[in-house]
Formats: sequence, C-alpha cells, structure tokens
Amino acid sequence: MTDNGTKLPTTFTPTFDEFINFVDAPSGSRLSNSTLAHVFGAVFRYADSGAGECFASRETIAKRCGLSMRTTARALKLLGKRRLIIDLTPNLRNKAHRRVINLEILDVIIHGWRLMLQEVQEFRGEVCPKGIAGVP
Repeated sequence: MTDNGTKLPTTFTPTFDEFINFVDAPSGSRLSNSTLAHVFGAVFRYADSGAGECFASRETIAKRCGLSMRTTARALKLLGKRRLIIDLTPNLRNKAHRRVINLEILDVIIHGWRLMLQEVQEFRGEVCPKGIAGVP
C-alpha cells in the first residue's frame, strides 16, 4: 500500500511498446525511450505489491536492465522529473533509495490505454469480455 492508502495494480503491467509511447525522452537527451521504459519496468517489478515501494539500489536496477550506473541514474532522475517515480529519500547517499510508483500518473496511463483499446475493438467490431485485456 502507498502512503495515501491505495494499492498497486496487481494484474496490470504496461507492455514495453505501450510504455515507450508514453514516456518520450526529451529531444537532445542521451536517453532513449526504451531505456526509460526498461528502468521504469524494473522499478515497477521490484516494488513491493503491498506497499508499492522499491528498495532496489541503482546498481541492482542497472544490472537488471543491462545499463551502466550512470545511465540508470539519468533515467531515474528523468522519471522523477516526469513524476512517474517518486524518490522518498532523495538526499540519501551510498544506500538504496525508497522509490514509489506515482499511482495517479499510472492511473491516467491505464485509463488512456483502456479507452484506446475499446476504440480499436469497436472499430474492428470485436467484443471483449469484461476484465479481459484491460477492459473495465
């Protein structure tokens, strides 16, 4: 559970391609969209499903993503600026930080994907049972 009492979604994990389209690294950045998606995904997966907190170090996240520590640090910083990840211990040095996924932003992403999925299904004339493929 997060500080405001909400739980992380247990069945939704953004796919790589979907997330890349949302993050969009700034032009001129040395970070790619896929790098940001990988780092966000690692934090999301390391986050405890109850509290939603990730205690993984930058080194652990970097190893999981196959990135350098410096690139991982840049990605975490940008994800923080985009308010996708909140660092609860920003001044901590030489220890793993407490990071949480910003559920309000994630809810906006999920809602947008659901609407997009519904529109595609309606266009194709498909019917998807409730609760399948993210349909509310």
